[in-house]
Amino acid sequence: MKRIVWTIVVLIIIFLIVTVVINSKYDDAGEVILKNQLKADTYGGQTPSETLQMLAKALEDEDLELASRYFILSDDGDRDEWLRLLEEVQEKGGLDNLIAKLEQAQPYVKDISHKGDFKFSITNEEGVIETVINLEKNSFSGVWKIESL
Repeated sequence: MKRIVWTIVVLIIIFLIVTVVINSKYDDAGEVILKNQLKADTYGGQTPSETLQMLAKALEDEDLELASRYFILSDDGDRDEWLRLLEEVQEKGGLDNLIAKLEQAQPYVKDISHKGDFKFSITNEEGVIETVINLEKNSFSGVWKIESL
């Protein structure tokens, strides 16, 4: 009886070890895939201002696919959510307003957390900040990406 119990315990331990090793390999593979996507993500400017200008130009041309490429990748490696949001803005007739807001954006030096972080603010007529645009430098490709708008 003790032999059977020990055999079961050993099998359970082997199963747990194999599971941990396999999960580790999948995590490593996912990390490699993400790094490769980040290296290939070259849409954006060499400066935060250049990225905002590129976004405004793409929106003026109504090239929403291109405009969405100036945003950071989502956790699953795509920008579908950004494209969907831009399409909603376009459907509601708000592209011109968004472009005008982007052209008003001024560097915002508060709350910069690290060298690869940059912000712009957009104020209303009273001088109150209504929007802060966050940009982050993609350290793999060297371009600035929009994190939030």
